[in-house]
Amino acid sequence: MIEQNQPYTFEINNAQRDFKPRAEEVFLLQIEIDEAEWHHLGCFPTDAIGAIALRFDDASDVRLGFETFRRLHRTPTIGELFLIEMRLISQADWLRFTPDHRFKIGQATILWNSRREPKPKKRKEPTPYGLFWKAVRLSSIPDFVELHDWLGLKSDLAQPPKPEDVWKAMRGKFNTESLSLVSPATAIQAFEQANLPGVAAIARRLSSN
Repeated sequence: MIEQNQPYTFEINNAQRDFKPRAEEVFLLQIEIDEAEWHHLGCFPTDAIGAIALRFDDASDVRLGFETFRRLHRTPTIGELFLIEMRLISQADWLRFTPDHRFKIGQATILWNSRREPKPKKRKEPTPYGLFWKAVRLSSIPDFVELHDWLGLKSDLAQPPKPEDVWKAMRGKFNTESLSLVSPATAIQAFEQANLPGVAAIARRLSSN
């Protein structure tokens, strides 16, 4: 394990920067290293925040801050590539690594001093009628040929419609992106008005559970 606040030095075969224009701009540094070093860095924390100093054989150097770390293994036609990739802290760090620094050999000293706080997981808000529709999904309601006809789906005993087609048509019938927003009372009333007494009866029983 490469310990916190303990600098670690290794040889590099070349380095280059990358940029990914996602919703949040991502500025990256990729470094090619030897296979043995690549395996040794397998214990480096991927959520590390720290700095890396690159010193090239032509006496040029650059120091950059990073906030994530990962290893990459690629197999292009020229042979295997063992890489490490760091997400740089800012565009300023990315710009400090100029085109003149690319594809040079040298040494890197890396040090991490903290770790990224995990992003809090968004709590999935319960939908008002999700349990009812889950029960409907697990019941025999989706198999009713009469329901398929009401939904405008082609159906026969030998080749019933796919479940995803049934639920897509059901959402369209109730004009909603999620059936969990449709109340049991609304669903039962629609089934009754569509002259689907068997479907309505099962839905009424499920709603009272």
